[in-house]
Amino acid sequence: DFFLLSSKKSIFACNVSEGDLADALKNPDDHPMVAQVRKYAAETQGAEATILSAQIEEELSELSPEDATEFLQEMGVSDSGASNLIKSVYNLLGLRTYLTTGVQETRAWTIFAGDKAPAAAGVIHTDFEKQFIRAEVIHYDDYVKYKTVAAAREGNPKLKEFDTSCFDGRYITGTVNEAYLHDIGEARNDKAKQQRSEEHQELALDHG
Repeated sequence: DFFLLSSKKSIFACNVSEGDLADALKNPDDHPMVAQVRKYAAETQGAEATILSAQIEEELSELSPEDATEFLQEMGVSDSGASNLIKSVYNLLGLRTYLTTGVQETRAWTIFAGDKAPAAAGVIHTDFEKQFIRAEVIHYDDYVKYKTVAAAREGNPKLKEFDTSCFDGRYITGTVNEAYLHDIGEARNDKAKQQRSEEHQELALDHG
């Protein structure tokens, strides 16, 4: 089998001068060369064009992370060109990054866009996906606001849908304890099933 390089997905990188970078990022269509590349990429290959400055990237490579951040801020740029290019490539390939946080460390994992919580857990270990029970969902903004999972959980409605994408601004926990298992048993017993069936029938009659 032969695979033509031209049939592969493409992404374009526009290399601009150090002095042009901030303005080119804010108003790419106002930069003559960037505008031409963006138009060509979109019209001929349906591709994205990202903007960077090779000169700045070289300087950033010699700085510490703290100094690099300060350097970019002074230039009016929020992120490095390399970082933006990586994000564009991830988006092109349909990949996403999600984070897991424990007592000792925070780690990043790569999954596909639209993966549900069980599939995301399976990236860490296949047993996590096979034995997955539930995902307890807390909106990330609430987590940042209240600082702890316990505080953010208070007042939140119970999770109604089992499947949820890992990329809708939510913080997902996997806590399973005796109380939760008891609740699952209560929700799945014959009495609960009969009650739900009657509720569905009533709703059907109301809309009939």
